[in-house]
Amino acid sequence: MRYFLKSVATSKLTLPTVCVVAVVVMIFQTLPIDNYVGEEAGLWSLLPLQLIADRWVQFAIRLGLLALSIYLLAELNTSFVLLRVRSRMISSLFTVLITASVFLHNLQPSSLIAPIFISACFSLFSTYQLSNAVQPTFIFYLLVSLSSLIFPKLLFMIPVFWMCQIHLRSFSFRVLWASIVGLSTPYWFLFFYSLVQMDGLQLFLFPFQQLADLKMPDYSVLNLPQWLMLAFTFLVFLIGLFNFISTSYLDKTRIRITYDIVIIIDIAAFVFIALQPQCFNSVFILSIITTAILVGRYFAQNDSRGANILFIILAVFITLITLFNLFQETILFFLK
Repeated sequence: MRYFLKSVATSKLTLPTVCVVAVVVMIFQTLPIDNYVGEEAGLWSLLPLQLIADRWVQFAIRLGLLALSIYLLAELNTSFVLLRVRSRMISSLFTVLITASVFLHNLQPSSLIAPIFISACFSLFSTYQLSNAVQPTFIFYLLVSLSSLIFPKLLFMIPVFWMCQIHLRSFSFRVLWASIVGLSTPYWFLFFYSLVQMDGLQLFLFPFQQLADLKMPDYSVLNLPQWLMLAFTFLVFLIGLFNFISTSYLDKTRIRITYDIVIIIDIAAFVFIALQPQCFNSVFILSIITTAILVGRYFAQNDSRGANILFIILAVFITLITLFNLFQETILFFLK
């Protein structure tokens, strides 16, 4: 049992196996659960992807975006040496969490936010101690701004990202200006497009109207699968956080600061969900990404007996949660 976790973490078959399971689960779920909420729509309804009516075409697009996210996470791990061992545990955990989150299986804004945000992390992490971080900063905020077109309230995370760059020791007046230019660029294009359409700038103002539409937290919009996944993700986040605090001295300074950034964004995502649960899906995908990175570090680099037992327990829990989320109606019917 002691070497079970190590064999899983370092095996080349782990990621392909969980990917196959994810595809099977998503195919088996013939009627995806749609949990759209008003605040997270943005301009999503105007995207060509949403005009495709055939379910299997949408499924193929959703699968392609998921595969891209998995690949980008693997490349992020390789590019910034997030793990001290050769492992695909981060991408595997991300896939497992997505598989269990049946409410994220259908094509929706979070499907596109995931690969865009992971791509943006390349630019954010690369600004570490850069004396002139204007170019990567511009690219990062440009990608964030593109995501905000389909989820306007993502702009509330901008102060968090500025805080991250301060911690990365790359923040300056020029970097601040680059971030503002990057954020505004997609909206300038949207402004001119709306002007040409002569719609009274309704298209341009629509994201800002949703951004300003702040409501009191309404937790009744969350269903049981969402609550279960939120609780499980927060639990494994705490496990990864405590492990990082106790073992971070083993990492180089750059790696420690990178994980600090991951933790800051993860905490901000959980707070965001608490304040605006109506935006659950689009924010929760950020939490899944950052939690997978943090917990992947723990399971990939720890082969103690306790870690093995904890890994098996969590594997059983996430399997049960996945099965419950898939067969929720049937299970609840027999429990009545």
